[in-house]
Amino acid sequence: SGKFSSDRTIAEYAKDIWGLEAVTVELQGKKVR
Repeated sequence: SGKFSSDRTIAEYAKDIWGLEAVTVELQGKKVR
């Protein structure tokens, strides 16, 4: 927990609610993680 927890919060929030895990990658146009 060195960086802003918002990074993980948003990621979990989106993944939990909509599940934008794969959607985010497509929006970026490249594999982020």
